[in-house]
Amino acid sequence: MGEIKLDYDISFTKVKNIFKSIGWIIKKQNFKTLDCYRTKKGYHVVIRVSPRYTQMELLNIQILMSSDKNREGLNFLRYKKYGDMKNHLFWCKAFIRNNKIISHRSRKYMPKLSKQLINLIKDNGVKI
Repeated sequence: MGEIKLDYDISFTKVKNIFKSIGWIIKKQNFKTLDCYRTKKGYHVVIRVSPRYTQMELLNIQILMSSDKNREGLNFLRYKKYGDMKNHLFWCKAFIRNNKIISHRSRKYMPKLSKQLINLIKDNGVKI
């Protein structure tokens, strides 16, 4: 199953406005589940879709859905260099120790916010 990983460093009201305005993108996707997480700076949204998408198509969807431009730029470079983005993670902290990247994820699952986003998708004619 493919994953659309969205990184928003904005308020949840703005995230909801993005979801209201992207119904034309969502209608064409085959979404299975959606999870929203609160981070220190904003929100991470993970949408699982049917596996028919290539990694480049998933990256393009993330860009169209207004995910953090710096993160998506790095994902593009990672894809161009390695031909793979399967292991990209949401990192809240990352640092180098002994020439290895050490990361720490700090986020909290938000079931009520996840439900709000799912309802916005449903309002745009998508069945989940």
